[in-house]
Amino acid sequence: MVLALILSVAFFYWRSHVTLSSGITLKVTNVGPGIMDKHADLKERGSFVSGRDGNLYWKPKSLTEAMILNCIKPGYGLDMFDIVGVLITMLCVIYTFMDSRGDVVFTPKMATGFKLVIFVFVWEGMLSTVGRDILAENYLPYITNGQFRVNYDYKINSYYFMVLGLMLVLARIPKSGLDLQKEQDLTI
Repeated sequence: MVLALILSVAFFYWRSHVTLSSGITLKVTNVGPGIMDKHADLKERGSFVSGRDGNLYWKPKSLTEAMILNCIKPGYGLDMFDIVGVLITMLCVIYTFMDSRGDVVFTPKMATGFKLVIFVFVWEGMLSTVGRDILAENYLPYITNGQFRVNYDYKINSYYFMVLGLMLVLARIPKSGLDLQKEQDLTI
């Protein structure tokens, strides 16, 4: 899990540097003056191509702006919200297995910890989607002085639901293991 976190941060940092140097293209709606412009230059920071809806090419000024824009663009790989999710899930897994011993395979804390991991996974996915949406609604109008609004799509995909289903199945294992251990202890 620590390796996954380190690789996630490294990939996100590298991707943000690429965005900083080459810019980013976002699907946007032109809501400001000049709505019918087919092409608008935006003071060396970018350009907009189309009428009301179209693509905005934007050149970030700083690494922080590049990181935020990478969170806004859907399907752009890992972002800050994903890294926070990996970190929180990793802490929950550490809490789950913190008291495990060699002689006891399953503990009540482990059963509770698995439920906690699932709860955190579900809520982190939903809250990060809301966070991305709030960021998309507010940040691009802020840096373009109200000229553009992002056409944002939610990032949750079928992979999220497959992992959630797998985790729900795996959460039954510690409970079943505890029941079997109790039966085994009673038979002796």
